[in-house]
Amino acid sequence: MESNQPKDEYHQIIKENLKLKAELQLLKGKEKASTVFSRIASKITTNIFVGKGLKRSVLRLIEEWPSGKVSKVTLADISTHLVWRLTRVGMFTLMLGFIPLLLLGIQTYILNTQNKLLADQNERLDQQINLEEGSRRSSLIFLMSNIMDKMGEELKASDNPNNTLSDALIGRIVSLSQALRPYRYLENDQLIDQPLSPERGQLLISLTNSSLHESTYEKLFAKADFSYADLKNANFDENYMEGIELPFANLQGASFRNTDLEYANLISANLQGAKFEETYMNGINFSDANLQYSLVVNVKMTNATLKNTDLRHAEVSGDFRYSIFDGIRLDDIKMGFLDIEGIEIRDPELMELVDTNDVASIYNLSAASRDYLNENFKWRKHAIQKEDMSISSHYVLIRKKASTLSTMDNCLKKVMEIIKSANKIQQRERELMKKKEAIAFVPEANPFGDDNLNITADSVYLFRMITEAVNTPLAIGWIEFNPAKATLKEYKLKDTTYLNFNKSLLKNFPLECSK
Repeated sequence: MESNQPKDEYHQIIKENLKLKAELQLLKGKEKASTVFSRIASKITTNIFVGKGLKRSVLRLIEEWPSGKVSKVTLADISTHLVWRLTRVGMFTLMLGFIPLLLLGIQTYILNTQNKLLADQNERLDQQINLEEGSRRSSLIFLMSNIMDKMGEELKASDNPNNTLSDALIGRIVSLSQALRPYRYLENDQLIDQPLSPERGQLLISLTNSSLHESTYEKLFAKADFSYADLKNANFDENYMEGIELPFANLQGASFRNTDLEYANLISANLQGAKFEETYMNGINFSDANLQYSLVVNVKMTNATLKNTDLRHAEVSGDFRYSIFDGIRLDDIKMGFLDIEGIEIRDPELMELVDTNDVASIYNLSAASRDYLNENFKWRKHAIQKEDMSISSHYVLIRKKASTLSTMDNCLKKVMEIIKSANKIQQRERELMKKKEAIAFVPEANPFGDDNLNITADSVYLFRMITEAVNTPLAIGWIEFNPAKATLKEYKLKDTTYLNFNKSLLKNFPLECSK
């Protein structure tokens, strides 16, 4: 057993030797591979950053340097390759630097896309919320239908000849108008900018088309809320709407011909392209309202408030006396026969711009409109003592005594005195008063004429007689006063009658009224 021990140790040593040789060969192989890889990497790096051409040029320079005879070709070759290598390295560096910018741009694009999706999602949620609000309003339509049915029953009742409504029903209508609050709804797949209430608009149109008694309308409009009503292109011609509340309403293209809008509230209403012809608007409030491209012709609008009202590109004529015109926009308006005596400027900033020699100094008007105002009006500064005893100043527009407007107004007053002195006219007025009506005289011709009011220039004064119930081209008759012949005639369809009047009134009739 002992003789075999050296032999076993010998075999063990041989095995370990073989194992060490194998490991040594593996290490040599890795070192060789690393050396080859280093050489390849170095060669590639050298070719990229230095290049074969530059290397050869440098070697040639080293060979030529000891002899002291370096050729121009070698120097040129080195310079060329240096410039090329530097440019190539710069381009490579720029490309490496562009990679983070590209990644940043892609990230920004992804974030913008996500933000857009979130914005779209929020918009859809907003639309859904407003549409749910609109759905809630739809439940009130059934209530409005029931109220309209009840109103129809009361109007058809035999004991209600004046078309009045009971106080209980008026109260229900008022409550309904307040419940129909404004909301934003979809129009062309987009929510409208300002909340509106189409239901309030529908309710108002139903009421104005029902021909109710004036006393009923007065009760309704005193308490009902029609603010933010959507009434685009609505027709309110010849309606009674005194004292109605329509602030912030959408009234684009609406028509108010021969409508009673006295003391109405239209603050901040959208009235672009609206039509006001022979409309009664005394005491109306148009503050901050948009009346661009509107037709405001032959209106009665005394004591009105037009603070910051936008009347650009509008056609304007009528009676605006004693109104407040602070901040009004009148650019490019078409001005007709306009009486603005007594209008006030109270804004301190505007008062500083007033030029007493130029009435239109604070307005951007055409030359014709400016000449008309300067010919007929002038500014006068007024001072008022307040309750605290302080003095407040403001400008008031007054007529010039020798102006064409004052002369024409005085002449019309003289002619009306002559007409109303006739017995037949007085008798007709008394008959109409018994029916709670009044007669009015619409000028059709006079010696002054006015194209904007469709008044023909003629040597006679011609008036169309109308009442509230009869206002047609034929009306109830025509009155002609001829100052040259001192005659007063009434025309009907097939009849002409000379009327007797107070001849003594001709003694003080001005010569300028007979031009």
